[in-house]
Amino acid sequence: MPDIVLTTINAKFIHAAFGLRYLRANLGSLRDRSVILEFDLQQRTVDQLERILAENPKIVGVGVYIWNAVQSLQLVSELKRVRPDITVIVGGPEEAVTRVRPVLAAMGKSLIHTGRVGSGHAMKAPANPAPGTIVGKALQPHLSGSGTVEMLVMLR
Repeated sequence: MPDIVLTTINAKFIHAAFGLRYLRANLGSLRDRSVILEFDLQQRTVDQLERILAENPKIVGVGVYIWNAVQSLQLVSELKRVRPDITVIVGGPEEAVTRVRPVLAAMGKSLIHTGRVGSGHAMKAPANPAPGTIVGKALQPHLSGSGTVEMLVMLR
């Protein structure tokens, strides 16, 4: 079972979330410990939640966009209600994440906004890894059991 689930709610079944594939491809050594689960707006939140929980993840990354902000918020709310131990990372265009930020702040122990692309350089490894590995480096302490990472990452 994977430790990391990368997910989003697409507008239609025929759409694919390239951002999730980009993140997974750049997770480095954590790639084999991850899976992508995509849903669409016609699927019920409970069905999405059930599918995610079937993977028994430690971390769930959710891609939030204007068209799925409300549904993503419902999914994250239910996920944290049922499994409060799961670390949830939310990313997406600033406008979309801004819509759900107040509720996310109420749910999490901490909410860290890393800002636009390029402003999270402090999280990068000294070797300046390829784009996307910032996520892998940030998650490593949590997955190894040596720390907790709870953040809001906004990608543009």
